[in-house]
Amino acid sequence: MLDKGQEDDWFGSHFITTLIVTATVCLIALVIWEWFQKTPIIDVRMFKSFNFASANLMMFMLGILLFSALVLMPQFLQTLMVTPLSWRGLRFRREALSADGDAHRGQADDEGAGAIPDRAWLVFAVHCDVFIRRNGSIC
Repeated sequence: MLDKGQEDDWFGSHFITTLIVTATVCLIALVIWEWFQKTPIIDVRMFKSFNFASANLMMFMLGILLFSALVLMPQFLQTLMVTPLSWRGLRFRREALSADGDAHRGQADDEGAGAIPDRAWLVFAVHCDVFIRRNGSIC
């Protein structure tokens, strides 16, 4: 739905409007159904707790940020900035490598569990860079 919004004029499109209405009705029906079950799959009563509701809201916002960074940014670079596919890959490779390195920062600096994956990503990135420079693109 978010991928087609730019092309189909968001709420001017009957397809996108139908998807949003269907998703809203299904979500409301799910909450009502789960509220009245003895052993619900999703216990919606837990959202009465402020801590649980705020933690879920924060995780939802994180999901929106990650979605926009990983899905919508390449489309932005392709349509508005008119960059080729290989340059978009190079742009996001750096972010992927730094995110992988951040996952192991809490570990010891010696030859711990994070040393081999970090080196593997570095070797992979160098090989991709050499391949792209030699062939002109990934495709």
